[in-house]
Amino acid sequence: MKRYISILLLLSLMLSSFAACGDGKTEESSTSEESEEPVKEESNLHYHTKTYLLKDTAGEMTNTEIKDGALRLKEGESKGTYVTELDIGTFETILASWNAETEKGIVEMSVSYQTTEGQWSDFLSWGPWSSKRGISRSTSPKDEYATLAIDIFTVNKGYTASGKIKVKLELSRGDKSPKVYNFSVTTPEMEKQQTVDVSALPESFLNDVPMRSQLAPENGADGNRICSPTTVAMALEFMGKKKATMTAAKDIYDNGWEAYGNWSFAVAYAGEQGLTAYMDLYDRDMMKYALSQGYVIGCSTYLTSSGHLVLLSGYTVIDGVEYYIANDPNVNAKDPQRTNYTVEYFEERWLRDSMNGYGVVYVFGDKREG
Repeated sequence: MKRYISILLLLSLMLSSFAACGDGKTEESSTSEESEEPVKEESNLHYHTKTYLLKDTAGEMTNTEIKDGALRLKEGESKGTYVTELDIGTFETILASWNAETEKGIVEMSVSYQTTEGQWSDFLSWGPWSSKRGISRSTSPKDEYATLAIDIFTVNKGYTASGKIKVKLELSRGDKSPKVYNFSVTTPEMEKQQTVDVSALPESFLNDVPMRSQLAPENGADGNRICSPTTVAMALEFMGKKKATMTAAKDIYDNGWEAYGNWSFAVAYAGEQGLTAYMDLYDRDMMKYALSQGYVIGCSTYLTSSGHLVLLSGYTVIDGVEYYIANDPNVNAKDPQRTNYTVEYFEERWLRDSMNGYGVVYVFGDKREG
C-alpha cells in the first residue's frame, strides 16, 4: 500500500534538507580500507529516477532549439520555453534535478500534473536557477491540489494521472544562451530501475575522498549551516573538480528560502561543473552497490536535530557489525577524520522520514550525460 506524504511530512522533509548542522554524533572512528579500482562507465546508479537527455526528448518549443546535445535559446531570443510530457506514470511526489550551463543566464524547471479527471494544472516552479549569484531562489508555489515546498512537489491523494515538465531559459547577462543537457525526475512510486545482488559485492569498500569540515575557520559564521555545500564540495574534489567550500555554498544558496540546503540547487551546482548529478531514492542494497562501483553518495539525514547532509564514501564490517563510512562535514576542523556509523544507527536517521521506505540521496557521476 502506497504511503501518502502529509503536509507535516513535507515540513519535516524540508527541515531534513536544511543545513543547520551543529549537533554531536556517535560511533566515530577513522578508517584505512583499500578500495578496488572502480569501473564507473558500466554502472547504472538510477533506482527511482529517470534522467531525460534533452537531445532524446520531443516536446513543444517556443524560441528554443536543441543543438549539440543541449536545449538552448534560438539566436536573437532572450527568453524561451520547452515542454515535454513525462513517462513515469502516476505519482504523488516528485524530486527534480537538472544539469545545465547557465552562462550567467537563468534555467527554471516547472511541473504540471494531470488529475484523474483528465484536467491539467498550471505549472508550479522549483524557482530560477543561475550560476550568477543572487538569482537562484525557490518560491514554494501551490494550488488547490498540490504544493511545491522548496524542493519537494507533492499532490493530494488521488489527483495525479501523469505529468509534464517545462524548461524555461532566459538571458541575464551577455549573449550566451543557457544550455540544459538533461533533467531527472524522482518519485517513490516509480518502479526500480534496476535490481542489485548484494551477495556479489565486496564485503568492504572505500572511496578515498578528501575530508573537509564545514566548521573550518575560513567558512566563518555560516559554518554550521553549510553541510550540504560541504558535501557537494567533497564530491566535486573526489571527481577532480575542486572548489572552495564557501564558493560552493555561495553558488548553491537559495535566495528565496535564505538557506543553503535546497536539494535541487545543490545537484544543479554539481552539474554546472560538468558532472552528472541528480537526486534519487536509495535503500541499503542500492547504496552498497553505488559505493562499490566507485561512486560517493550524499545523504539527507537527521544525524543532527535539524537535518544534516553527509557524503558516504564506503562501507565495511568490523567485528561482525556493518558500518557505513562517512565523510561527515560536522567534524573537528583541526583534525577532520571520517566517521564510522553502524548501518542500523545511520539508517534510523537517514530513513526517519522515508519515502516509501527509501532515503533521499545526491548521486554524482564523473561525466555529464547529454
